[in-house]
Order: sequence, then C-alpha cells, then structure tokens
Amino acid sequence: MTRVATRRGYLLTSAAIVAFSLGVELRRVIPSDTGFLLYVAGRVLDGARLYVDIIEINPPLIVGLNLPIVLAARALGLPEILGHRLAVTALLLACIGLTGRALGYLFPADDARRRRWILLLLTLVLFLLSGAYFNEREHLMLALISPYLVLVAARAVKQPVPGPEAAAGGALAGLGFALKPHFLLIFAALEVYLLLRRPSAARRARPETLAVAGVLLAYGVVVLLVTPAYLRMVRLLGGTYLEFLYDPFLHLLVTGPGVILSWFAVLAWIALSKHLRSPALGEVLVVAVVGALLAGAAQQKGFPYHFYPSCALALVLLGVLVADSWNVSRGAAERLYHVLAGAALATAVIVAVVQGSLLLAGRGRPGGEPELVPLSRLVREKAYGQPIFVMSYHIGSAFPLINYSGAVLGSRFHHFWILAADYLGRMKSPEPLRYRAPEAMPASERYLNEAVLADLQRYRPRLLIVLRNARDDPRNGYRRFDYIRYFERDPRFARIFNQYQELDTVGNYVVYERLTGSEPRVRPPPTATPGVQDLRRRRADVLGLGLSNSTFLLRLGVFLTMIAGLAGLQIVRRTQRRESAGTDGT
Repeated sequence: MTRVATRRGYLLTSAAIVAFSLGVELRRVIPSDTGFLLYVAGRVLDGARLYVDIIEINPPLIVGLNLPIVLAARALGLPEILGHRLAVTALLLACIGLTGRALGYLFPADDARRRRWILLLLTLVLFLLSGAYFNEREHLMLALISPYLVLVAARAVKQPVPGPEAAAGGALAGLGFALKPHFLLIFAALEVYLLLRRPSAARRARPETLAVAGVLLAYGVVVLLVTPAYLRMVRLLGGTYLEFLYDPFLHLLVTGPGVILSWFAVLAWIALSKHLRSPALGEVLVVAVVGALLAGAAQQKGFPYHFYPSCALALVLLGVLVADSWNVSRGAAERLYHVLAGAALATAVIVAVVQGSLLLAGRGRPGGEPELVPLSRLVREKAYGQPIFVMSYHIGSAFPLINYSGAVLGSRFHHFWILAADYLGRMKSPEPLRYRAPEAMPASERYLNEAVLADLQRYRPRLLIVLRNARDDPRNGYRRFDYIRYFERDPRFARIFNQYQELDTVGNYVVYERLTGSEPRVRPPPTATPGVQDLRRRRADVLGLGLSNSTFLLRLGVFLTMIAGLAGLQIVRRTQRRESAGTDGT
C-alpha cells in the first residue's frame, strides 16, 4: 500500500494498469455478446427494427448505448471494434473518477492514501481483472454503480453529500441497474441496510435514491414508447428463454463460477471487520457482494460473466480488509484469514498479468471459437458483404464471425436458443431424439420455423454454416440436435436446401454454398447425417479464485505460493515485534 500512497505513484500505477489492460484487450478477440451488440446497433442505424428484424430477449438500453459508438466510428472512419473499446475505456475512467470524488465525502481530507488504494482496487477489477467480460453488461453495470456504493457508505456515517453530486451518482446507478435489472437486488439490499443502520435518514428521500427511481421509471416509459415490440417478444419467448441453459438458483449459489471467492470474502469480512477504519464501507461492500451473488444466481444460467460483479466486489472487499488489518495485532483465526485474503487477491492479479503478458507476446489464446480464424477467412472470401445463415444453439457460432468476416447475418436470430430450450427435456432423455410435428409445436417453436423460412427466402444467404450434430446421446446435450434433419422435414425447407452444395468442413461446422443459376452441382446438398462423435468435457475450475476458467494449475500454484510467502512474512513480523518488545523491556 505504501508504494501507491503518493499521488504520483498512484497515477503511474493506475496508468500502467489501464495501458496494459487495453493492450491485452486489443489482442483479444471481442466477446460474442459485444460483437452481436455492435452488429445490432449498426443494423438499427441502417433501418432494421429491433425485436422484429432482429430478435433479442434483452431490454434495449445496451443497444442504445452502442448506437453512438457505431455512429461515431463510422463518422471518424474507425473500426467499430476499436471505437467500442475506446468508448468503454473512457466510460470506465469517468466512473472511477466519480467514485474518487464520492470517496472524498467518506474519508477525511488527510486520508488520501486510503482513497487511492480503493481506487486502485477498482481500477484493477474494472480493467485488468475484467478479462473476457470487458463490455459485458455486468461489467458496465459495476462501473456505473461504483459511485453510488460509496455514497451509501457516506450516508451510513452521516457524511454530507452535495445534492447534485448525489443525484448524478444515483442517475449513473439507475443506468447500471437498467442494463441488468437482476442487480436491482443490490439497490434493494442497500436501501434495507440504510434503513437498519440509520432509520431516520433512510426514511427521507435522498437525491441518489430518487435519481435511481427516476431513471428506471423514465427507461420503462421509453421502452413502451420506442420499442413496444419488446413486450410482445417477451410474452412470446420469455418463458422459453428461462428454460435455455437452465441451472437452479440454489445450485448456482453453491457451484456458480467464482462463488467460493464471494462467500470467502463474506467470511473474511466477519473475521477482520473490526479492524476496518471505515466499517460502513466494509458493510456496503459485503451487502453488495451478497446482492450481486444472488442476482447472478437468479438469472439461472451459470454464465461466468453473470458472477463477475460479485467476484469483482469480493476482490475489492478483500483488498480493503488486507490493507486495514496489515499493521494490527491479530489472533490466530484473523491471521489465517488475512493470509488467505491476501493470497486470493494476489493470485487474481498475478494470473491476470501472466495471461495478459502471454497474449501480448502472441502465445496466449485470444478467445473465440477455435474455428473463428479459418471460418472468417472462408466467409470473407466467399461472402464478403453478403448474407450468411448460421444454424447453431449458441451465439459464438455467428459472433464475432460476422464482425471479422465482413458478412451480413441473413437471419433475425443470432442463434437457435429457442430450439435448445424447447427440446431441453428430450435432449436429456436416453430415447432417440424425436422432433415435433408442426401441429404439436409450442408457439415459440412455430414462430421460429416460420421466421427462419421467411429469412431464408428473403435474404437468400450465400452461405449456410451448420453446427454438426454429435452422437444422439444425452451426454452430448444440445449438440444432439441435427438442424438439417429438423428443417428438411418441411418440403419448403427441403427445396431451399437443394439450392446449396457442400463447400467445406471447418472443425465442428459444415459450410454450404448457394448455387448460381448456371453453376453445375459437384457436391451434395445439405443432408442429415447421424452424429458419430461425443463432446469432450472440460475440467472445471473448482476453486473459483480467478475471473475466468482457464489455467487452473497456474492459479493453484500461485495461490499456494502466496499463502506460503504471506505466512512467512507474518512469522518474520511477529518475531521482530517480540524481539523489539524484549529489547524495550530490558
């Protein structure tokens, strides 16, 4: 902490973190969600109708935030991906700066060291440790609510906050919660916390609370007026989406990505909280950790980025606990938690630095599907600027392939999650997979079939890219689905498929090319083929000490090394104290 105590040291360290993280981000393949949202923003600017021409189950705010990014990138002649990364970086820095102002109301003017340490922790989790979750809605949400979290801590200890700044912090938090409504659990939990900590103050309307409520109310009105099709889409597909990749709430609270880190941070707070110089900040952070964890599990999907906010807040909490209990006398249990907390934080940082350095050196995996590079090359060669159609149950098949290949998605669906959800029960069954007759289909499945047919007829995609089906066995889950076999049962689809011939096989994908009127067929059309392979199972990250699921052995080795180093340091310091006390006594 002393190395970043001075203003210059803090600024240099923060600048190094941001520069390193941005460099790593520039080497990384953009996440599928980011690629899709940039594409959607571009399509909307070109006249497409969200929730009609482009099907998305999430509320429209995140698309709206990407509109000015794409518009500015086009005006300046920048690649949209670069423009997006620069815009997100600017937003993160602005939120960190506003959090710093809020910390000024929580800590006295002569405690600048503590403010800088907390800001450094926030910079770490928003930049270095965000990793592949950069610009996920959870990532933006955490940045936007950070000033609000500090304002709540200031209110808890009766520190005055100017009304305009409090309202600005609340408005940012309102935007954050609007991006991911599940995380309104944090807002509700903190309001209850203030009610219990300061009953009289909590009953008064505070500017930040009114701003949060006002932004959410205004957003709801905008959704109703600007995108009324969203509510119709939710009524049609909302229940189906809940079934997609369903993982029970209670199960995720125990086994979700990074939950061990989050629960450990809560236990560490219980053990070390009496050493905190600002108990209110620790209380706010622990409430936010639990609220974020509940919100991640409430989505019932198990996506790692759903748990990024709880992991990031847990690391900030651990950093505060370690710093405040560094030079105090502790009991055996407190020493243990201090060592483990410091080891967890150090492990997350060291592993992120190692992984980022490997990526900068060209030796790390930049992300994306293994087939992304060869598929992008093939699509760019055969269908640059033309529509293609991707048949798969997951978004990673189409994005960021579309972004890097320069093609257009000739479908309103970015992936067939509807089929994955509607056939979930049958895919778990040991019986051979049977597809429903049209009259037995639920409304969501009928809608998808008619929409897919209309899109194929409208766009006449140059290429069909089909995720190959695995063996028809429950262990293969969603990969049991044979898309060609499913659609060709309808003669209308069969006639369309007959206009294509096989072009190439790239990893798990078969690529078909549309025949021109005079082109002779030399290869077979799309044909249903029984799957013969099983999926490979990935080893799980059982400790959840990092913010990604890779390099488990590296994490474990660094974590154990940090434990040994910190424990040894504690022994040395205790020995020095005893020797000093003995010298003073003589």
